Amino acid sequence: MSDTSKTRRRLIFSTSFREPVSTPLHARIPLAAVARSTWTNLVLDLDEMVAYNFGGAKYARLELITLGAACRLRKIV
Repeated sequence: MSDTSKTRRRLIFSTSFREPVSTPLHARIPLAAVARSTWTNLVLDLDEMVAYNFGGAKYARLELITLGAACRLRKIV
């Protein structure tokens, strides 16, 4: 896969996933280590996650964040 590819890929994070699954267009990543009922600072290294899950592809940009969880979000930076 070319590093200059314009392919849009999706990283999906959830506490309901039990094991990671990757396809050429998306990766499902479990958030089993996230504690419930407590404040948590969650930092995601998107560059590393894209390279690991998509065969060394380069992270280019983030176009959308969708939050679908039973939680309250303070901020995204």
